[in-house]
Amino acid sequence: MGVTVDVPCTIDSGYRNSSDSPDREFTYTSGTQMTQAQEPRSSPEGTTRPTQAPGQNPFPEDRQSRGAESGSPESGVAPQKEFLTQLPFHVDVAAVQAVVRERYSLFGDDSVLCVNSHPRSKNPLKDFAAWLPDDISEDDFTIVNEAFRGTAIEELLHQLPFPYRRARLMRMPPKSCLTIHWDACLRYHYAIQTNPACFLVHITGNTADLHHVPADGHLYEMDGTQIHTAMNASKAERIHLVLSSLKFDDVREGRPASLFGDPKTAT
Repeated sequence: MGVTVDVPCTIDSGYRNSSDSPDREFTYTSGTQMTQAQEPRSSPEGTTRPTQAPGQNPFPEDRQSRGAESGSPESGVAPQKEFLTQLPFHVDVAAVQAVVRERYSLFGDDSVLCVNSHPRSKNPLKDFAAWLPDDISEDDFTIVNEAFRGTAIEELLHQLPFPYRRARLMRMPPKSCLTIHWDACLRYHYAIQTNPACFLVHITGNTADLHHVPADGHLYEMDGTQIHTAMNASKAERIHLVLSSLKFDDVREGRPASLFGDPKTAT
């Protein structure tokens, strides 16, 4: 069994209005135990990238209406699906780390490096690295970029027991945090360089659960449609391979209106 620790903490959320006080109380829970996922679905024989109908919902019971706003998960209803789950899928992390070390300079000044690309990409390693415009689909990232062909990372992609879409190397600098948001699909995290002070943060109401993804060679499934962020509270860089998979037609990327005003602002 995992150990849960509740640490009350006051955070200045950076917004001011008549209905919210300057500071909000959050309780941070350290989630140290991940549950095992179901056995992976087998790939059709002879294929390197399984296919699945876009918008097909493998978890219909937890994709009910999530509030009055279409595409928003802000309803206050507890989700039916685990936020983060360790999958029974393992790849030698040392081999993947070696690939990243050899290609680290490709990051340049950017925090994201695309492993695969869209046919419209002019700069395959950098284009469409963040939230996608409406006319670009996760399904169309079918080209493994030349820098990663024949590597342990391409081999990992071909071994996946589910249909992957966009694949990115994402690095977080020390003492950094992403904005609070939700995504429109499942995300899979494979930690390459990390430490115990790096977390995926699941937010429910005024409670934030901290989940550390260890560099143990396992893949971790994250339900990106739940409100979350990521933080690196250490003094060292964090690098994950992040894979997108199933896209849910009833969910659109966004940020909580209570924090950012327009939840559909994808910047």
